[in-house]
Amino acid sequence: MAAHHEEQEQIDELKRWWQENRTFVVAGLVIGVTTVAGWRGWEWHATRQAEAAAAVYAELDAAIAAGDATTAAARAATLAADYARTPYAANGALLQAKALVEAGDLAQARRQLEWAAMRAGDAELAELARIRLARVELSAGDGAAALAALAATRGGAFAALIEEVRGDAHRALGQETEARAAYAAALAAADDNPGDRQMLELKLADLGPAPAAAVATLAPPAPDPGAKP
Repeated sequence: MAAHHEEQEQIDELKRWWQENRTFVVAGLVIGVTTVAGWRGWEWHATRQAEAAAAVYAELDAAIAAGDATTAAARAATLAADYARTPYAANGALLQAKALVEAGDLAQARRQLEWAAMRAGDAELAELARIRLARVELSAGDGAAALAALAATRGGAFAALIEEVRGDAHRALGQETEARAAYAAALAAADDNPGDRQMLELKLADLGPAPAAAVATLAPPAPDPGAKP
C-alpha cells in the first residue's frame, strides 16, 4: 500500500507540474518545430534560387558568346533584379561589363561594375569589380575617377594589381612621383610571375630615373670672433 501511495503522489505531482507548465512546454515545441521548418524552408528556397540563377547566368554567357547583346542585357538585368543575393548576380555583372567594354559601351560597363562593387556578397569579387571599374575610367580618360574607384580597395590578394592600376591613374594625371611610388609598391607586392614583374619594371623604366631630391643644406654661420660668449 505504501508503494501504491507513493506512486500516486508522483502521479499527482506530475499532473500539477503539467498544469503549471504545459503552456510553456507546448510553446517551446511549437517554436522548435517552426524553427526547424523555417530553416529547412529557407534552405530549399536558397537552393532553388541558386539553381535558377545558374540557369540565367548560363543564358547570359551563351548570349554574349553568340553576340546577342539584347538577350545578354535582359539576362544581366534579371540576375540583378531577381537573384541579387546569389553569387551569380555579381559574376553576371562582371561578365556583362567585359562584353560591354569590348563593344565600346563604357557607360553601361561602368553601371554594371558599380553595381557589382556595391552588391557583391563576396569581398574579393567586390574588389575585382572596383579594379575593373578603375580600368574603365582610365579607358574613358578619367584618371581622377579611376583613383576614386580604387579608394575603397583593401589590397589583399589583389594588392599588386591595385597598385599597378593606381600607378596608371597617377601617370594619366601627370603625377609621375605618385605613379613611380605606386609601381614600386606593385612590384613589392607582386608574385614571382616573370611576365607581371617585367611589365611593372617596364612601366617604371618608362617614367625615367627618379629626380634627385633637392635638399637645401644650410651651413651654420661662422662664429663672430668679437662676439661675447
